[in-house]
Amino acid sequence: MGIPPIRPQPPQIRNRELPPMPFRLLAGSVGLISVILGLSCSPSSLKSVKIEAVQGGLAGPSSTANLGVLSVRWRVALFSERGNLVREGGESGEGKPVLQAKSDVIDADFPVETRRQGSPAVSPDGRKVFVGGLDGTLRCLDSESGKTIWVRASGGAFDSTPVAMDEVLAAGNADGWIGLVRQSDGRTVWQHRVQGAFVGKPVFSGGQVYFMMGNDNLIAIDVASGAWKWAYKRDLPVGRFKVVGTSNPLVDGERLALGFADGNVVLLNRADGNPITLRNLAKSGDRFTDVDSEPVLLGGSLIVSSFSSGLFGLDPATLEEKWSLPLIGASSPAVHGSMLYLSDGESRVLAIDLASGMPVIRWVFKSEKGDLSRPVVAGRWLLVSSSVYSLIVLERASGNVVQVFNPGKGATSAPTVAGNRLFWVSNGETLYCMDIVP
Repeated sequence: MGIPPIRPQPPQIRNRELPPMPFRLLAGSVGLISVILGLSCSPSSLKSVKIEAVQGGLAGPSSTANLGVLSVRWRVALFSERGNLVREGGESGEGKPVLQAKSDVIDADFPVETRRQGSPAVSPDGRKVFVGGLDGTLRCLDSESGKTIWVRASGGAFDSTPVAMDEVLAAGNADGWIGLVRQSDGRTVWQHRVQGAFVGKPVFSGGQVYFMMGNDNLIAIDVASGAWKWAYKRDLPVGRFKVVGTSNPLVDGERLALGFADGNVVLLNRADGNPITLRNLAKSGDRFTDVDSEPVLLGGSLIVSSFSSGLFGLDPATLEEKWSLPLIGASSPAVHGSMLYLSDGESRVLAIDLASGMPVIRWVFKSEKGDLSRPVVAGRWLLVSSSVYSLIVLERASGNVVQVFNPGKGATSAPTVAGNRLFWVSNGETLYCMDIVP
């Protein structure tokens, strides 16, 4: 018998190894944020190095002033009187211009607390921004002025992220409406009504567009004709709750990779949706088995996360495990060079270096409270939404906090970056356009 291979041991991450370092609140008293800097690890050890915390400014609950890295260009409330909305006519559907929502409404005026997931999308030419509303509207606005170009209402909440490609926009809502509309006027190109809510992000590839529904049904549709190509569905876990959200498919050549709520990561044939192989990441006793992160390829690994089991690096062809990190509730990651950035269920943001093919944690930022969105890279900055602090700006190289923008209601959806512009929706259902200092 040969000697069995030695599996690399993941670093152990424990809260006690992350002592909080409070920094000063300059405006408003909304709690404390702690930052841990200089944290690094190898696959066999984890060491915490305390480095001086940078004093950062925090915006008060009602402040929307310029703060440094981010400055507000305009804001628009995504809620208004229903009389201002024009519903699409018939099955064809058509978006029509309406009165612009009040631009002087801030988060404090929104009557309810929300935990929206959907983010805005920007047209390829950067001139239009598209955003869904929890009031059932899909809007197109001028990215420079915030003026409404068109809006369409189709029933269910648009708590998903639309995707713009060429001259069309793919979108879906909570009532199972999925479709393609024209960016110019919102007119329907094609549409389908299916079971399950759509809360993810459409993926275009090879003349097809993929919609991952909330009931774990992946649907492939021909972009040009709207014809249904195929669907692949897995049963939801029996007797368990599932985490809100879905895994968006990653296109890797002729294959698709994505996760499901039953704990499986699956490779599918892109042409017909037939499964190639799968791997279950769930461990015995896991309360939430969901693999809802968006897979990425980095450092020779397919990187996915299971809500309860952790972050995994898998062989892209066989799905064999190469390494893992014991994180709870790891988000979809952002990638920049060899670096991977993600948040987790302990209100942390981690910077993980995969240059060697194995994970090395460079720094960890910890927020004292609140849920964090997936991070978004904006040049030398890293942006993350917070259900308590709204929008946090970190220095990407160090994890230092450089700015907090807090209009008052918090945020759970990730911002969208287009060049030196940021488009972001708060939990107060207000869309912000901000300039970013490079």
